[in-house]
Amino acid sequence: MKITLLLLLLLSTACFRVAVAAQDKSRIVSFTGGLLMLAAIGELPANSAEQTAQLPLLDEGVLIRVPVTLFGETHYFIVDTESSVSAIDASYRDRLVASPWLGSTDISLFQTEVRALYQCPELSVGGIRADLQGVGCVDLGMMKRITGEQCDGILGMDFLQNYVVSMDFDKQTLTIGDRVPEDLTKGAARILLTRMANNRVGVPALLNRTLSLVLLLDSASTSSVCLGKANWNKLGNPQAGTQRRLIAMIENPAAESFKLRLREMQVASDDYPNLLCSLWPREDATSDHIGLAFLRRHVATIDFPNKTLYLRPGQHFRDADETDMSGLHLLREGERTFVYSVDEGSPAAAAGMKAGDVLVTLDGESVSAKKMRDIRQQLRAKDGVEVTLELRRNKHLVKVVFQLKKIL
Repeated sequence: MKITLLLLLLLSTACFRVAVAAQDKSRIVSFTGGLLMLAAIGELPANSAEQTAQLPLLDEGVLIRVPVTLFGETHYFIVDTESSVSAIDASYRDRLVASPWLGSTDISLFQTEVRALYQCPELSVGGIRADLQGVGCVDLGMMKRITGEQCDGILGMDFLQNYVVSMDFDKQTLTIGDRVPEDLTKGAARILLTRMANNRVGVPALLNRTLSLVLLLDSASTSSVCLGKANWNKLGNPQAGTQRRLIAMIENPAAESFKLRLREMQVASDDYPNLLCSLWPREDATSDHIGLAFLRRHVATIDFPNKTLYLRPGQHFRDADETDMSGLHLLREGERTFVYSVDEGSPAAAAGMKAGDVLVTLDGESVSAKKMRDIRQQLRAKDGVEVTLELRRNKHLVKVVFQLKKIL
């Protein structure tokens, strides 16, 4: 198209010169208008054409990341549909310029409040420039320790709201564009999203056939579903069968929570049995979430401008929703993987494991050579599977053997 426009411009320019030579004023006006029109048309591809980018989708089990270009270099940002603004890790604070624009307390950033923004530096996602009013600056150290991976920032709704975002967990790609690809709507459920505060969106859902809710779409929430205390208590007797867990928070090292199993959740025409549901540890207006473990079952296409979600079943659509079967909560610093805490009554606790233990090998393989997501996957592999851990405790090596146990 650009070549065609160039040829037309050259032809028009030649005709314009002929008209000038002939001193034909009417033709001069006509050709001038035509040149301006062609120039305007020629600008369309540069400004609006094909705003499409396909990126590797890095699924770390507890969050998803994509590569972005920041300061002219490749960095990795968490994709977070719960955060109303994007952010950059505090390690880059000295490269940011303070902005006079101040946020209000209802602007969220990875489940925290934002009070001040910085000017957005040079930032692009797959070649699409992120021209944002401002960015937050937060310490993502806990996210780095949980994933064991590079986390340089957060891609929030101030960027995502302008695009159609497709998450293909089978192909491990994330596509950002300005239209819904036709091939992704075939066989997909179409769900009209609810507009929520700060450009965020909610998914209508029916839990246990009795509790109708709008769940905030949260791609940075680990669970399939997460509920605030009020709706958690409406599920009947949730404390009858729960498992303790830890939720990583920016403002705290971790917050205690619990998990339970839903009998069923209905979204559009699809039923999802036995999903895991977490208790949200804080009281706020957006404590009911639908999260990453749910999205991972699909090829999920979110048309943010038109508030529409397309869910096409993926390869793991009917997989069992399982949680950790060891009782271990692990973090990584450099090559050191250590136990942050151990659940009471868990297989790991019964085997004598303690907070502070450093993992050396898992079933004979070096832990430092494994990704954190693979370690966690191995610790929820199957009920009754025996695992062998070699630990370093107070400069001594300790061997621990126990069987994984399904809690829920």
